[in-house]
Amino acid sequence: GRPFTVTNNDVIVMDRMKRLNVGDIIQLDKVRELGTQDYTLRGKPFLNPSYSDIQAVVIEHAEGPVRTVTKMKRRKGYRRTYHTIRYKTLLRVTKCEIAAPSS
Repeated sequence: GRPFTVTNNDVIVMDRMKRLNVGDIIQLDKVRELGTQDYTLRGKPFLNPSYSDIQAVVIEHAEGPVRTVTKMKRRKGYRRTYHTIRYKTLLRVTKCEIAAPSS
């Protein structure tokens, strides 16, 4: 997937997730980087899920703009126009916490 930088109440626009319904709460546990202005934790490739607690709720399944693709071959009279719609899922981050390190 694509990396996102998130904080509380951020909206993430992702490709369509068909198995989710509006109102579902999901746990985002594949975190590559985590930190504040003072420090940064980097995973190889992901951090341990116990370091963070990030939850998001599905707020909408939306349609993107209609994309028009035109194909043609010169001097052959071949012209085709295709219209495609990209479907998106919008997530709102409801909980973004960093676990306290244990000593």
